[in-house]
Amino acid sequence: MDIDMGSYMSSGTEAASSSDFLFRPFEIKEEIATIFPHARSGHVALGYGRYMVIFGGYYASPGGSGARTFSKVWLKDLVTTEWKKLEPPEENEFDDYPSSTASTTMVAVDGALYVFGGSNISFGASSSDSLYKFDIDSATWKLIECTGEIPMAIYGHSMCYDQQQSLYVFGGTSGVLFSDTVHKFSLTDHVWSEVECTGVIPLPRYTHKVVPCENGFFVLFGGTGPFSVIAEETTIHHFSYSTHHWTQCQCEPDAVHGYPACRKSHAVAHNSQCKHMF
Repeated sequence: MDIDMGSYMSSGTEAASSSDFLFRPFEIKEEIATIFPHARSGHVALGYGRYMVIFGGYYASPGGSGARTFSKVWLKDLVTTEWKKLEPPEENEFDDYPSSTASTTMVAVDGALYVFGGSNISFGASSSDSLYKFDIDSATWKLIECTGEIPMAIYGHSMCYDQQQSLYVFGGTSGVLFSDTVHKFSLTDHVWSEVECTGVIPLPRYTHKVVPCENGFFVLFGGTGPFSVIAEETTIHHFSYSTHHWTQCQCEPDAVHGYPACRKSHAVAHNSQCKHMF
């Protein structure tokens, strides 16, 4: 059911009457989008106001031919359900932009998207250690010149923003080496530093997922290690931004379904109270 408040909203400070609020059936319309992103996997997505933003990913036809990656940013308006591809202005068409866009990471900070790492078709041989900034309003990319202890070229890692002008990167793989380190990047002076951690440090991994929380982030269930999917059904890991301490948290099973099975390449979402995994 929908409520038409048009006459009330236009009446200024006049008192509202019963005729100012008109109930009417909500009409559901089936619409077929004419512009939408190509099918893909290994992409990244996040919520940005009324939009869902997606970037990157990999596609190959069922026979394995026609493999490609994607370097355009798409917005889906969650109100109108319309898709929009963000094209740079003509004069910025050949600006720096990421080319290793499969299994990359992305966060939104103050009207910009930050993208770090990722790989291309020859996974591992074309991994990236570059950090890019995408300005949403102007649809332009910028390669950030970084100094300090830059992480190795990786994909399948995770990245969080600490609300204090720093990005944190955990895990990932070069295709040969697997990482259990945490790197911190300052958005103020563009310096990377490897974080000296204490506590129970998680095993090296990629294709895991993290979710932010107050003063840190959680690593939720598994990912892939050097030999197989990491079996951690009963525990999750918490990293503290302020102390750089890892805590292994013991979980309680569901009364009916028990613990979630170990997994990789899953998806997570969160709100202020709960973390959801699929």
